[in-house]
Amino acid sequence: MRRKRLKAGKAAAATKAARAVDVARPKIPQHVILQLWARAAGLCEFEGCGQKLWRHGLTLQAINRSHIAHIVGFSPDGPRGDPERSPLLATDIDNLMLVCQDCHNLIDKKALEDKYPEARLREMKRAHEERIERATSMTPSKKSHALVFTSRMANGTIPNPPTPTQALEAMWPRRYPAQERPLEIDLTTLTEQPRDPDGWRRALAEMNRRFDYLKETVRPEHYSVFALARIPFMIALGRRLGDKVDVDTYQLSKDKRHWKWEESDEASQTPELREPEGPFVESDVVLKVEISGRIPAAQVRRALGEDLPTYSIQMPAPGLGVVTSPEQVAQAGILLHHLFNKIPQAHGDTARVHLFAAVPPPVAVEIGRQYRSHFPRLRVYEYLPDQGWCFTLEV
Repeated sequence: MRRKRLKAGKAAAATKAARAVDVARPKIPQHVILQLWARAAGLCEFEGCGQKLWRHGLTLQAINRSHIAHIVGFSPDGPRGDPERSPLLATDIDNLMLVCQDCHNLIDKKALEDKYPEARLREMKRAHEERIERATSMTPSKKSHALVFTSRMANGTIPNPPTPTQALEAMWPRRYPAQERPLEIDLTTLTEQPRDPDGWRRALAEMNRRFDYLKETVRPEHYSVFALARIPFMIALGRRLGDKVDVDTYQLSKDKRHWKWEESDEASQTPELREPEGPFVESDVVLKVEISGRIPAAQVRRALGEDLPTYSIQMPAPGLGVVTSPEQVAQAGILLHHLFNKIPQAHGDTARVHLFAAVPPPVAVEIGRQYRSHFPRLRVYEYLPDQGWCFTLEV
């Protein structure tokens, strides 16, 4: 009997202590709660979570699932608590985070206080609320459809495209996504990977079919292009994009961790134009675009069987990673447009351009975008390690 009374007494004490904690928890004013919801856009502010807190995750029924967590604990004895600051910051919006139940339980475990210190939680809150601020301050003209374009590489490997989050982070703060998930043209699913001109014609027809479907059903006014594909495919994509809509292009970073354009402390290189001396009798010419590496004349001669007047757009010191800004892509585009206009004047209206390109994806797309239907025929070659430069398709 005495043992039962002792257990009952302990249970009552525990209940009383729990109530004391509830009573001690400060009542947060309604206007502070509303402001916190607005700052967080109703999303969990814990890094990498972002759950929508206004609906059930499975049934999508409207329900308030939000919790309000304290960065500096409201109790001096709680997680990250402080005898002086806890009472002062208990209802301060800058000390509060909007979170889901799971994340609230995680950061409020006393045993995990070292893993989630005050500085880390403040950084989570700052980063999340700044992202929301940037997104909501953009005008409709900043809206862009992310387009992920992929194909198998010449050796058969399948590239890893950007995740929706990586695409979104690359676009901000210049643009924001017009829809939650990027548009996709995935040519890795082609049953036949092109190895000869006939194969390229069939693959190009399939690419055009998929592009036309997106264009007709979505009607984007701006594209943000993330391309990882064989160079002829990317040139063909650029041709379809054209200059009727605005396009931003992005590339995978050197460390392969993100798709943002990186600011470099080194002075960026500017593409330069090299032109042969005339007069000319040939109507066929070579255009080398040497951004990622040099293209030896002997390789071009082997592919064509003859020497032809050669134009070149090149970096002073070409190599992987030399394109570090969209401005360099635009500069290459200006030179390309100039040459496409000039070559018919120097070589006649029947001129043909044999294109050899060692370029990163943004420049490959730009080559196609700068081409117009009245320009000389453009024959695109691709380098295959076991065969050298091979003709693929004609734009």
